[in-house]
Amino acid sequence: EINSSTTSLSGADSDTREIDFSDNDFNDLGDGSYTVDYGAKDEAGNSVSSSWSFVVDTVDPDPDNVVFEDEDGDEFEEADYDVEGENDFPVDVSFEASNDHESTVTAQCLINGDEEGGSEDFDNLDENDEESFTCDIDDSYFDGDVDFEFRLEDGAGNELTSDSVTFGLDESDPTVSSVE
Repeated sequence: EINSSTTSLSGADSDTREIDFSDNDFNDLGDGSYTVDYGAKDEAGNSVSSSWSFVVDTVDPDPDNVVFEDEDGDEFEEADYDVEGENDFPVDVSFEASNDHESTVTAQCLINGDEEGGSEDFDNLDENDEESFTCDIDDSYFDGDVDFEFRLEDGAGNELTSDSVTFGLDESDPTVSSVE
């Protein structure tokens, strides 16, 4: 409990109070949700109270068993994939959470280093939870190599970017320019 008081507002309708927490050691707060209750009352007995909540989250989203699969359920290899007649190329990503997370974890698809292909939010990930999401690589990346990876970032700014896998998306038929 920390008290702060003033004896007069000098005719003002409101006053801003700063509370000095320097005598308290908050560096040892563990991961979790916390609530600060506060209130004010005047000499006439009028009072008001409310609360403020925050989350301490120091855990990096460092998943286990990350798997990239194509729409047929085959794990990606560094190879070429035929995408003729397709509008996009879906990449299914699955992973297992390695820790409990106090805040929402957002998965963002990265294609050639750019945030494209979609994102997904995961609330209250617990250790060993198995999750999945799909990234759609649009046809502007066809007929070239793609460096695919994803980033996980929680509400506290802890983040991890996966290892990259490179594969080709081949939309064009081969051409023959001359025959001898």
